[in-house]
Amino acid sequence: MSDNQEPITHAYDEQQLNRFHGRMVLTAGMGFFTDAYDLFVIGVVTAILAPLWGLTTAQVSILNAAALGSAAFGAIFFGWMSDKLGRKKMYGFEILVLFFGAIIAASSMSFTWLLISRIIVGIGIGGDYPTSAVVTSE
Repeated sequence: MSDNQEPITHAYDEQQLNRFHGRMVLTAGMGFFTDAYDLFVIGVVTAILAPLWGLTTAQVSILNAAALGSAAFGAIFFGWMSDKLGRKKMYGFEILVLFFGAIIAASSMSFTWLLISRIIVGIGIGGDYPTSAVVTSE
Protein backbone atom coordinates (compact mmCIF):
# COMPACT_ATOMS: atom_id res chain seq x y z
CA MET A 1 0.00 0.00 0.00
CA SER A 2 1.35 3.39 -0.95
CA ASP A 3 1.94 6.09 1.64
CA ASN A 4 0.90 8.93 -0.68
CA GLN A 5 -2.80 8.05 -0.87
CA GLU A 6 -5.18 10.84 0.05
CA PRO A 7 -8.30 10.20 2.08
CA ILE A 8 -11.57 10.11 0.15
CA THR A 9 -12.80 13.14 2.09
CA HIS A 10 -10.15 15.22 0.35
CA ALA A 11 -11.72 14.37 -3.03
CA TYR A 12 -15.11 15.51 -1.71
CA ASP A 13 -13.64 18.77 -0.45
CA GLU A 14 -11.95 19.54 -3.78
CA GLN A 15 -14.98 18.83 -5.96
CA GLN A 16 -16.68 21.85 -7.55
CA LEU A 17 -20.37 22.47 -6.97
CA ASN A 18 -22.52 21.77 -10.02
CA ARG A 19 -26.17 21.31 -11.03
CA PHE A 20 -26.33 17.83 -9.59
CA HIS A 21 -25.50 19.16 -6.12
CA GLY A 22 -28.13 21.88 -6.46
CA ARG A 23 -30.79 19.38 -7.52
CA MET A 24 -29.95 17.06 -4.64
CA VAL A 25 -30.16 19.85 -2.06
CA LEU A 26 -33.43 21.09 -3.59
CA THR A 27 -34.92 17.59 -3.64
CA ALA A 28 -33.89 16.86 -0.07
CA GLY A 29 -35.15 20.28 1.04
CA MET A 30 -38.51 19.62 -0.58
CA GLY A 31 -38.62 16.33 1.30
CA PHE A 32 -38.09 18.15 4.60
CA PHE A 33 -40.76 20.71 3.62
CA THR A 34 -43.25 17.96 2.74
CA ASP A 35 -42.60 16.20 6.04
CA ALA A 36 -43.08 19.36 8.08
CA TYR A 37 -46.19 20.38 6.13
CA ASP A 38 -47.78 16.99 6.63
CA LEU A 39 -47.03 16.91 10.35
CA PHE A 40 -48.48 20.39 10.90
CA VAL A 41 -51.50 20.28 8.59
CA ILE A 42 -53.06 17.30 10.37
CA GLY A 43 -53.98 19.59 13.27
CA VAL A 44 -56.09 21.74 10.95
CA VAL A 45 -57.55 18.70 9.20
CA THR A 46 -58.61 17.03 12.44
CA ALA A 47 -60.18 20.28 13.66
CA ILE A 48 -62.31 20.31 10.50
CA LEU A 49 -63.07 16.58 10.43
CA ALA A 50 -63.88 16.14 14.13
CA PRO A 51 -67.37 17.67 13.96
CA LEU A 52 -68.05 16.25 10.48
CA TRP A 53 -67.13 12.66 11.35
CA GLY A 54 -68.09 12.86 15.03
CA LEU A 55 -64.54 12.11 16.20
CA THR A 56 -63.85 11.91 19.90
CA THR A 57 -60.95 13.73 21.53
CA ALA A 58 -59.12 10.41 21.82
CA GLN A 59 -59.52 9.73 18.09
CA VAL A 60 -58.26 13.21 17.21
CA SER A 61 -55.25 12.68 19.48
CA ILE A 62 -54.51 9.31 17.88
CA LEU A 63 -54.66 10.83 14.38
CA ASN A 64 -52.37 13.67 15.42
CA ALA A 65 -49.82 11.30 16.96
CA ALA A 66 -49.98 8.41 14.47
CA ALA A 67 -47.46 9.82 11.98
CA LEU A 68 -44.99 10.79 14.69
CA GLY A 69 -45.19 7.39 16.33
CA SER A 70 -44.74 5.47 13.09
CA ALA A 71 -41.93 7.82 12.02
CA ALA A 72 -39.72 6.22 14.67
CA PHE A 73 -40.23 2.84 13.02
CA GLY A 74 -39.69 4.36 9.56
CA ALA A 75 -36.40 5.95 10.60
CA ILE A 76 -35.04 2.68 11.96
CA PHE A 77 -36.31 0.59 9.04
CA PHE A 78 -35.19 2.93 6.25
CA GLY A 79 -31.87 3.61 7.97
CA TRP A 80 -31.18 -0.11 8.11
CA MET A 81 -32.34 -0.66 4.51
CA SER A 82 -30.27 2.30 3.30
CA ASP A 83 -27.18 0.67 4.75
CA LYS A 84 -28.06 -2.59 2.99
CA LEU A 85 -29.31 -1.37 -0.41
CA GLY A 86 -27.95 2.16 -0.74
CA ARG A 87 -29.28 5.59 0.11
CA LYS A 88 -30.25 6.60 -3.41
CA LYS A 89 -32.48 3.57 -3.91
CA MET A 90 -34.12 3.92 -0.51
CA TYR A 91 -34.59 7.68 -0.94
CA GLY A 92 -36.82 7.02 -3.92
CA PHE A 93 -38.69 4.24 -2.14
CA GLU A 94 -39.46 6.24 1.00
CA ILE A 95 -40.85 9.03 -1.16
CA LEU A 96 -43.17 6.47 -2.79
CA VAL A 97 -44.32 5.29 0.65
CA LEU A 98 -45.01 8.90 1.63
CA PHE A 99 -46.89 9.52 -1.64
CA PHE A 100 -48.94 6.33 -1.30
CA GLY A 101 -49.94 7.26 2.26
CA ALA A 102 -50.92 10.78 1.17
CA ILE A 103 -53.14 9.41 -1.62
CA ILE A 104 -54.90 7.13 0.86
CA ALA A 105 -55.32 10.05 3.28
CA ALA A 106 -56.81 12.27 0.59
CA SER A 107 -59.34 9.61 -0.38
CA SER A 108 -60.16 8.26 3.09
CA MET A 109 -63.76 8.50 4.19
CA SER A 110 -63.47 7.10 7.70
CA PHE A 111 -61.38 7.33 10.83
CA THR A 112 -59.89 3.88 10.21
CA TRP A 113 -58.63 4.66 6.71
CA LEU A 114 -57.29 8.04 7.77
CA LEU A 115 -55.45 6.37 10.66
CA ILE A 116 -53.96 3.74 8.32
CA SER A 117 -52.85 6.46 5.93
CA ARG A 118 -51.29 8.49 8.76
CA ILE A 119 -49.28 5.44 9.84
CA ILE A 120 -48.06 4.88 6.26
CA VAL A 121 -47.20 8.57 5.88
CA GLY A 122 -45.36 8.46 9.21
CA ILE A 123 -43.24 5.54 8.05
CA GLY A 124 -42.34 7.53 4.93
CA ILE A 125 -41.56 10.63 7.00
CA GLY A 126 -39.38 8.59 9.31
CA GLY A 127 -37.45 7.35 6.31
CA ASP A 128 -37.17 10.79 4.79
CA TYR A 129 -35.60 12.57 7.77
CA PRO A 130 -32.35 10.60 7.99
CA THR A 131 -32.11 9.93 4.25
CA SER A 132 -32.59 13.58 3.26
CA ALA A 133 -30.09 14.69 5.87
CA VAL A 134 -27.45 12.25 4.64
CA VAL A 135 -28.09 13.02 0.96
CA THR A 136 -27.76 16.75 1.68
CA SER A 137 -24.58 16.37 3.72
CA GLU A 138 -22.91 14.15 1.14
